[in-house]
Amino acid sequence: MRCIITILIASTVIVGCNRASSPGVPGTYVAKYSHGTEWLRVSVDGTFEQRFTSPSGNTLTNVGTWSAPSTNGQVLMSQFTMFDDGFGKPHPTPRPTLVSLRYETHGRRISLGFNKGLEEVYRKQ
Repeated sequence: MRCIITILIASTVIVGCNRASSPGVPGTYVAKYSHGTEWLRVSVDGTFEQRFTSPSGNTLTNVGTWSAPSTNGQVLMSQFTMFDDGFGKPHPTPRPTLVSLRYETHGRRISLGFNKGLEEVYRKQ
């Protein structure tokens, strides 16, 4: 019986640690590309919404979940859609996947990006 209680407590702690936990991350971010603009709304409840609008006005939306399981600046986005190919062009096959974004602060400016230096960046509004 004692073993079962210990396992239940450990499971609760592990699940609790996987929730979105970084207080600076939630908010609205924008990434501007030559082929459109992307808005990323990160919510306190561990969900996010992406909205990409092309210059012609076509809009694509996506939703998923996020977590910051450690304090190393990594934010995990599950079901995240890549609308840009990393070279400034539309992604040929945008589909939801798991990505790790880097959370950085530069004075008052906050951003999320794919690598240190944030070459591809979402700037917090």
